[in-house]
Order: sequence, then C-alpha cells, then structure tokens
Amino acid sequence: MPLKKIIKFSLSLTIGFVFIWLSLQGIDWQETLSAISKVSPFTIIICLLIISISFCIRWARWFLILKKYQKQLDYKLCFSPLVICWAINSVIPAKAGELVRVYMMSK
Repeated sequence: MPLKKIIKFSLSLTIGFVFIWLSLQGIDWQETLSAISKVSPFTIIICLLIISISFCIRWARWFLILKKYQKQLDYKLCFSPLVICWAINSVIPAKAGELVRVYMMSK
C-alpha cells in the first residue's frame, strides 16, 4: 500500500476517533445502560426495521436520480456513500456528510 494512502487512511481514522470521543464526553453510562435495559426487544426490532427500510428508500431515490445522468451506474456504488454520509452527519455537525457523499459519488 502506498505511503500516501496509509497517511490518508490514518488521518481519516484519527479524525473519526476524535469526533467519536468528543461526542461521548459527559455521558452518564450508568443512566444510559439503565434506560436501554428498559426498552422492550420488540421496540428495538421495529426501530431497526424502520431504519433499514429508510436506508433502502434513500438508496433507491439516489440511485434513480443518478441513473438519469449516468446510464451505466452500479447500484452498489450508491449505497456506501449514503451510509458513510449518514454516519458522518451523526457525529459531525452542519451536514458535513453531504459533502463527503458528493465527493464519493464524483469518483
């Protein structure tokens, strides 16, 4: 693996860990675990199902929008940027993930 890619990957990983660490500051873990333990498994399953359906709908929307402009678009190429965008938006403010999605889709 070239040195440039290793540095880029290491920097990305470090920045990600810093933002995750910052977002977890001040959390009362005892209270968090207590609240989670009170949630029924059925509710968790329903929430995971809704999130999964939401991602599928967003993926299909992006795929259909981009398919108009690029006829040979692979459906797999639309999913990773979408998930990464969502993950970045969960950690970094100001919808920074949208910029990452546009950058990833342009490659």
